Amino acid sequence: MKLIADMICRAGATRLFSLDLYRKEIQGFFSIPVDNLRASPFLLTYIRNRIPDYRNAVIVAKSPDVMHKATSYADRLRLSVAVIHGEAKQGDCQVEEDGRQSPPLENYPAGSSRRLSSSFSSVMYRKERCGCLFSVLCQPTK
Repeated sequence: MKLIADMICRAGATRLFSLDLYRKEIQGFFSIPVDNLRASPFLLTYIRNRIPDYRNAVIVAKSPDVMHKATSYADRLRLSVAVIHGEAKQGDCQVEEDGRQSPPLENYPAGSSRRLSSSFSSVMYRKERCGCLFSVLCQPTK
């Protein structure tokens, strides 16, 4: 990360705007001012206004490393939170006490929303939705 920060600074940047840095400490790699903008207010507003049945959802953290972010969203939306530990085999599904099913997921790389969608539909969810805030430097999906 330090190499990328140095390259951006040497290219002549005098200020950096970022969106939801994975770790706040990344700002320390730059020798220029960094403004870390937050996407969460916009995402939360979108969910509340555009997804009428969002209260039946569960926020899923892709790994224990990002549990703090998933918990933050779940708290503000007053939803349950789940975390994926390791890799689930295709078709595995756990039924929670209240009847909701936990989806079979892997650690999906950027651009694999089709695989994610097929995993959710393989356990017959009423609806599945996937939201992403990053993966800007990815090839377009086909």
